[in-house]
Amino acid sequence: MLNCLLWSLILLLLQAIPPSHAQGSYAATLQVTYEAVEMQRNNTTSWRFLPVDAITPIGEGDSLRTNRRGRAYITLFENSQMVVLPETMLTITTFSDDGEQIRLSVALTTGRIVLENADPNMVWEIITPHSTSRTSDGDFAVQATPESDYIVNHQATLTLETEIDTLTLEPETGIRISQSEIGDVVALNAPFNFGQLIGALDGCDAITNTNGQLLRVRGGPGDGFYYMGSLPNDFPLKLIAQAYGPGGIWYRAQYLSDFGWVFGALIETDCGESLPLLDAPRGEDAKGVIVWREVELPLLEPFFGTPDDDVWFYRRIQEEDD
Repeated sequence: MLNCLLWSLILLLLQAIPPSHAQGSYAATLQVTYEAVEMQRNNTTSWRFLPVDAITPIGEGDSLRTNRRGRAYITLFENSQMVVLPETMLTITTFSDDGEQIRLSVALTTGRIVLENADPNMVWEIITPHSTSRTSDGDFAVQATPESDYIVNHQATLTLETEIDTLTLEPETGIRISQSEIGDVVALNAPFNFGQLIGALDGCDAITNTNGQLLRVRGGPGDGFYYMGSLPNDFPLKLIAQAYGPGGIWYRAQYLSDFGWVFGALIETDCGESLPLLDAPRGEDAKGVIVWREVELPLLEPFFGTPDDDVWFYRRIQEEDD
């Protein structure tokens, strides 16, 4: 009982602490929505774990990282917020006010974020390894990898700046940007997720042929991998790769907001040798949302659907542990 009271007092004190001058004039509010999240304060070298439901200011110079399950919710004023998804690392680089607009710049080193802004006096700037995304309204999602940036726009007025060019990304579209190339802009359907974008860019058309039966989607090329869900007959797919497994060829396909594997004998396709042949691929390792929170759903649903739509992304703890 004493520990609970002590932690409650600490949370109240954290909420009351203003950002230091080293952090700038403003700070957002960070809430840990699932374990485990670490923060490194400005001008420090140590990382500290924050417990679930911890609430603390986060400002200029502060860094945040989440592990395989960790998740955080960042709020700026009332109309600007961001969900930080698992295996993400970011730093608040700038939090400033020039008298006309407040600007928040976030350096996203790796991982995925979803953000929304409805404050006309606020500008978000997301700096990824290969581009910078800016918006003063709407919602979009960003995935950063060492090789490429993936940007999916739902309803934002979104400007992208790269070393090659500057462009506007229209709503309901997505794009991949690397160091040397700005990819094609792809029209997307709801929910507007990274899996759909990658499937549209790299996938080869196929369709299920199961004689009216459901086709099981697995986490790898074989029945021994975990079950992800099922597909009906005549269901269109985007195939990404192939591998040998029990019974012959298995295909890696875009599934829901990520990827899964289907048995090749039950797939009709002309992809053939155009698909990469993977040697002993590992099982899929999508970083889903464990124990989602109501406050997160308005940001997540445009990109990943509802928990009923995508039971693989909104996963239960026992499924993650299996």
